[in-house]
Amino acid sequence: MRPDVVVRTLTARGLLGLELPHRRARQLLALQRWGYGIAGELRAAAAVSGSRVALIDERGAHTYSEAVDLGDRLARVLRSRGLPAGARVGLLAPNGVEFVLALYAANLLGIDLVLLNTGLTGERITQIADRDDLQTVLHDGELAHPVGGMAAAYDLGELMTQARDAAYGPSGNRLAAAREEGRTIVLTSGTTGVPKGAPRRAVGRIGATVSILERIPLHHRTGSCSARRSSIRGGSPDCSWRSECRPL
Repeated sequence: MRPDVVVRTLTARGLLGLELPHRRARQLLALQRWGYGIAGELRAAAAVSGSRVALIDERGAHTYSEAVDLGDRLARVLRSRGLPAGARVGLLAPNGVEFVLALYAANLLGIDLVLLNTGLTGERITQIADRDDLQTVLHDGELAHPVGGMAAAYDLGELMTQARDAAYGPSGNRLAAAREEGRTIVLTSGTTGVPKGAPRRAVGRIGATVSILERIPLHHRTGSCSARRSSIRGGSPDCSWRSECRPL
């Protein structure tokens, strides 16, 4: 797609407004380096709107810069646990900031994250782990019982506490983009058997996004993610972007 079409479309939709050139350059470079998954998107947003609120749950609010910092720290903790790019990891947690940060960290490291319904029994989770070769499961502290039979499982809250330690800060702990972004795998409802996974990979090029925006006359006005702490039903997160769009 021609660069002038990309710039014209994004500007018309309010995604490229008046901004200091160096911030806009950092935004585009973040997308180029980290991709169009949640890791690249949050990093790109932090480049131009770092002080704006990005994530909200009942525990508090985090700006884009804070979300990126915490997500990077969690990624370093996961890396220290020996989780390589391409590994499959389960996520059993209600929606909230920690849920989003786990998505971010996995995407950054190239880890495939399998979203586990919080209503699944321990037996079902074990079956899914065996079938999909899950290396471990990240779980909410209140959901430790269903993963009790697994050889490896990590309390997400404890990982986040560890991530806030100075040892996992940016100094001397460089993160590099994975060769392939981690996928998010959503499970089917499993009403007739063990739930099956449906992988979802981020769009790798901006052309597809611009093509959609060029045809749908929506104009971006605001955007922050309100991550409500509720159960995942059918494997789908209940995270709503507080965005206002209006026809041009």
